[in-house]
Amino acid sequence: MQLEQRVLACALQVPHLVADEFDALPEQAFGVPAHRAVRDAIAAAGGAAEAPAGPEWVERVLEHTEGGVAGLVGSLAVADLPVSDDAELDRWAVSVVAALTAQAVTRAVADLRRRLQRLDPVADAEAHAAAFAELMAMEVKRRAARERALGA
Repeated sequence: MQLEQRVLACALQVPHLVADEFDALPEQAFGVPAHRAVRDAIAAAGGAAEAPAGPEWVERVLEHTEGGVAGLVGSLAVADLPVSDDAELDRWAVSVVAALTAQAVTRAVADLRRRLQRLDPVADAEAHAAAFAELMAMEVKRRAARERALGA
């Protein structure tokens, strides 16, 4: 789950670039339990949108970790980001968070489609219509995240 690690590294190192989209990621976006624990620590520290500049941010996140998660936070906070300048960093950080968002939405769309298939469109017309509307909204969200991931 290299994508998850890259997203967490961005949230720890350059939170101001990814704050809104990172903070909107659901817990389920992180499949690796340790990554989910880091995401939860970031949320408990106030979220990327509330991150202070500098090392204070990592210290604040560390206050909300337990066990081996602190070591993971430390390594992600100093991990090399594969970019050469600030403009590239901005585009790259936005694109990796958007890619994880698209991945999470894709999973949610699949779950929603399975739920929709189990609903009878005649007998459960209202529930079917609501699930279909939710599916359409999720598809729009997924498309937008993919565009940000590719175009950022």
